[in-house]
Amino acid sequence: MKAMRSATVVVVATAASLGLTALLQPGSQIYSSMPALCAVLVSAWLGGFSSGVFATVLNTAALPRLVAEAGVGFAPIGSHDLIRLVTFAALALLVSFAGYRLRRARSKAERNATTAAALAEQLRIQTVELNDFFDNAAMPLHWVAQDGTILGANHAELEMMGVAADRYIGRSIREFHIDQEVAQQILLRVSIGETIRNEEVRLRGPDGRIKYARITANAYCRDGRFIHARCFTQDVTAQRLAEDSLVRLKSGLEVLVAERTGELERTARELRSRHEELTRLSRELVTVQEAERRSIARELHDHFGQLLTALSLDLRLIERGLGFPEQRRGQISQCIRSLDEVVHDLHNLAANLRPTTLEHLGLLEALRLYVESVRAQSGLEVQFEASSLAGERLNAETEIAVYRIVQEGLTNAVRHARATRVDVVLSRQAGQIATVIEDDGIGFDVTTALRGGRLGLGGMRERATMLGGVLEIETSPRHGTTLVARLPYVSSISDR
Repeated sequence: MKAMRSATVVVVATAASLGLTALLQPGSQIYSSMPALCAVLVSAWLGGFSSGVFATVLNTAALPRLVAEAGVGFAPIGSHDLIRLVTFAALALLVSFAGYRLRRARSKAERNATTAAALAEQLRIQTVELNDFFDNAAMPLHWVAQDGTILGANHAELEMMGVAADRYIGRSIREFHIDQEVAQQILLRVSIGETIRNEEVRLRGPDGRIKYARITANAYCRDGRFIHARCFTQDVTAQRLAEDSLVRLKSGLEVLVAERTGELERTARELRSRHEELTRLSRELVTVQEAERRSIARELHDHFGQLLTALSLDLRLIERGLGFPEQRRGQISQCIRSLDEVVHDLHNLAANLRPTTLEHLGLLEALRLYVESVRAQSGLEVQFEASSLAGERLNAETEIAVYRIVQEGLTNAVRHARATRVDVVLSRQAGQIATVIEDDGIGFDVTTALRGGRLGLGGMRERATMLGGVLEIETSPRHGTTLVARLPYVSSISDR
């Protein structure tokens, strides 16, 4: 399709040139070359270089004019005409090439113009978008010349500073910095190529209010020459005020905590002092209590025991020496048996108040004898183990405390636990005397027992605490009970 269109252009142009030549120079052997060259040029311009060559060939072939008379062919060509013919062909080819180049140059120029227009439009759109991005960016932005003049600022910057554009742009940035030396140093550092990151500054707007901000800035250079500084501003006023408020609050809290700590320390010292005083009084009370028990036990044993024993002997003498009827003798025998039971109970009471075996034989032997008596009286299987303390004596306070704890623990097991077996174990562990009383009874709820003051747990715990020890209770309903008293180990040598 394109080739046909090009051939049509060549034929039409050549025909036009022949007709024009016939009109201008009728009867000429060789017509003028000017119309032919124009035909070649038009063909090359409209159809390209190949069309120009084709037009050159046609026009060269048609150089001899057709004879006007009918029946006569082409006129003969002389040497002079042949030179003109070759010259025309060469000139036509040059014109064809020139037309082709002109056409390409025009096409390229048109394309360049179209491209330039598209690029200009794209540049315009990008410039509008960039300006819109800059003006409407959420972060405050501005740029500053080397002398400190503000060259531009976006809406966020103006809003942050609370100032109109005409009262901000074109003025010196130092006017808005409280610390002008800081602003000068930032400009100087940026101008020598340093990038500033999060430099905290204090700004002041037209209303006089102080704003805290962090500046991030770098340089825009062209051909190695500093043009302006690009500055990004982050408003941290709310954060800084909150930090200052927190600092003040922290300082106030530190003062308050120091005051309260002082009060607590004073209270703690008072409580320690009172606790120490209470412990001292408790120890004195226990000492007085044990002394009173010792006195009562001695009185019961020495005085009342002797009186009852003497009365029993007198009744036996009366029974043997007087001739009482058999009925009376039976009554006297009954009185003697009752009196013997009273004497026995009196001796047991005295032993419970102050076991003489504890003073004379020591803790281990006293506990062994006490366990045997509990076994005999209750029928429980009670086992005692203290082989690791064989031959050792503890100080008097520790021995009486351990004895009373065991005594109270076995009493609870006999009276309340419904146990079939009780184990009592004494051992020395890391500077402590551990006393373990374990039964297989019904157990109990510790909280309820302590709250109700039952089972003597408070007294056992108080005795342990008074000597710097602890009482541990492990029990639950239907799972037995284990009492562990841990007291500091103090030998009888330290007590002397």
